[in-house]
Amino acid sequence: MENHIQKMQYEMELRTYAPSTQKHYLCQIRLLENYCGKSSPLISPDEIK
Repeated sequence: MENHIQKMQYEMELRTYAPSTQKHYLCQIRLLENYCGKSSPLISPDEIK
């Protein structure tokens, strides 16, 4: 697992997000990364628009 994904999961656990919410959020991040063809920290706001 990539560092930014691990960090996001850790932060969600600290905030006591439900396991299903964590799974859904992480899945959406991976889908975005696959669509853009790069890691989420490298995706600019303009690319998301």
